[in-house]
Amino acid sequence: MMEPLLSIRDCSKTFHNEGHKDISLLEDINLDLYPDEIVGLVGRAGSGKSSLLRIAAGLIPPTSGSIYWKDQALHGPTPHIGIVLQSFALFPWLSVAENVMLGLQAQRFPPPECETRAQRMIDLIGLGGYENAMPHELSKSMLLRASLARSLVMGPGGSAA
Repeated sequence: MMEPLLSIRDCSKTFHNEGHKDISLLEDINLDLYPDEIVGLVGRAGSGKSSLLRIAAGLIPPTSGSIYWKDQALHGPTPHIGIVLQSFALFPWLSVAENVMLGLQAQRFPPPECETRAQRMIDLIGLGGYENAMPHELSKSMLLRASLARSLVMGPGGSAA
């Protein structure tokens, strides 16, 4: 049997609410994600979908439970996991290409390599010809594609594509 890439074990998340009762958002979540698997999280608004994704990416800690990336405990952000949430979070003053290159630049890839990898991903995701477009010039589906390209350009396992 193949080993999971990501394992979530007995994960719970409670948010402290000043002056009010604490909010228990997630309780005893167990989940394994395997290579080449496509998984969707579906639930009502406020059910903890985004919180679970943030926990899985190491962006916020669980109140209890453990997160493992390739059998190694995850205690903070990792370059191996990227998430794209409902908000596209593109920088409005940067073009599509500049937004896509952000992660590569943050990891100090040489500028020509950033440009080549970003262009390859932009073409792959179906935004070829819109490299210089600004976010306000794009449709919602194009904004989503640009946001996905920014995450995917880092490649599987956190290494740039």
